[in-house]
Amino acid sequence: MFQKLEVNGDGQDKLYTDLKSVCPPVKTNIGTTSMLYWTPVRVGDITWNFQKFLVDAEGRPYKRYDPAVLPAQLKDDIATLIQMRDNQATPSSPDTDDKPTVTSGARSARNVW
Repeated sequence: MFQKLEVNGDGQDKLYTDLKSVCPPVKTNIGTTSMLYWTPVRVGDITWNFQKFLVDAEGRPYKRYDPAVLPAQLKDDIATLIQMRDNQATPSSPDTDDKPTVTSGARSARNVW
């Protein structure tokens, strides 16, 4: 991305519409609506510039993080995604399931993208 995009409201970019539809909000309180500059205000809106989305190697949204979460704190989730990717690349034996089990993140709720 090399341009400013709207992440909330009527003018939000499709990328953020899709990310927010797959990854549940990290906060239930987004602030005082009269102080926000976009409309309409929705439950899943991005509340601050440093909210993060982690996307897997195939471009599927995996998880959403609060702005207070530091990038270094994503290390375990990134390692999980790398492990899942590596498991998919390894040929499976006939008596094993070749699909990884996802126990957290957005893909467990909606495996579409």
